[in-house]
Order: sequence, then structure tokens, then C-alpha cells
Amino acid sequence: MAEIRLSCIMPTQGRASISRALKSIEDNWQEVDESIVVADTHGSLLDEHLRHWVEMRGHTYLEHDAGHHCWGHCQLNHGMKHATGDYLVYMDDDDVFAHGAWNAIRETIAQRTVVGPILFQFKTSTGGILWQIPGSDLAHGRIGGHCLVQPNDPERMGFFSCEYAGDLTAIQDACQNWGHDKVLWMPHVISIARPR
Repeated sequence: MAEIRLSCIMPTQGRASISRALKSIEDNWQEVDESIVVADTHGSLLDEHLRHWVEMRGHTYLEHDAGHHCWGHCQLNHGMKHATGDYLVYMDDDDVFAHGAWNAIRETIAQRTVVGPILFQFKTSTGGILWQIPGSDLAHGRIGGHCLVQPNDPERMGFFSCEYAGDLTAIQDACQNWGHDKVLWMPHVISIARPR
């Protein structure tokens, strides 16, 4: 069986927490994987060394000005167009992947008999777990973009809308495009929001 290649896409405004976020990717990835950092350049003064620092660590660096700020959703969509992995995973620059998350993702994909989106869980900054009930938690505030692992198929993937609930839009679109019967709800935390 061919090795499963994962692409992580992370928007950033160059916050200091990006170092911790990138470290959590580096602790999880394998040589075949890729990580794409997309800087939101709209009206911001990014550190001029950010590109060099990100690339020196082995990550791909892109810039995208959407003409407005939209919680990184436009940057995620831009990064998705450049991703070459078999499956796409997402995170923010102030969050981290749980230890062993990418192995859990890879094992889940390998054990599936159908291709389709996988909705993992993530831990919020208050300690809550999103989602709780498979299928019925497909709603704003009950699921987030961190949960989505989707096949890299531009015809079927969900894209993030430019609104606060844009991650829900991506998940709903992916589920609709693939068919809800191809969606796997996997009760395993893969990322942690703004850990202390």
C-alpha cells in the first residue's frame, strides 16, 4: 500500500504562538508530509524574517491578501490550492496538534474501505471537546475546522467561507460533496486550541 501523504495548512498573522504550533506539526509529520503556512498580509506588518524562519524549519511559506481579515479562512482556501498531499488537515497559529495526531489520522485513513472526509475531535481552550454526538453535532459551536481531515479532491472538498462560521461551511460542504454516508466521525482528539 502506498504511503499516505498529509498536507497541513495553517494561516498566520505572525503571532508569537506560531513557534509552538509549528513545533507540534514537526513532532507529528513524516518525511512525505508537507506543511503550508499562509501569511495574511492584509494591512498587517509581518516580521520581515517570518518567511525565512518558516522555510528554514522545512515548511512552505505563502502570502495571501484577501482584501479583508476573515479568521484565516481565505488563507486556508489559498493554501488548499497549493497542497499536494492525499489528505488535508488544518490548524491555527495559536493551536497545537496532540502528540501522535498524524499517526492516528494516517491509521484511520489506511483502515477505511471508502474514501471520504473524517471528522476528528478537538479540545477547546476551556477544556471542552468538540464534537460529542456523531452526525447531530454538525452545527456552529459544536464542531470546528480543526476536526476536518478531507481528501485532496478539488471537485469534492469543502472550502472555508469568509465569515466567523466559515469552518462549519467547509465541513458541511465536504460532507455534502462526498455524501454523508462517506463521512467518518472518529472520537479521537487530534488538536488542542490555545493550550496554556
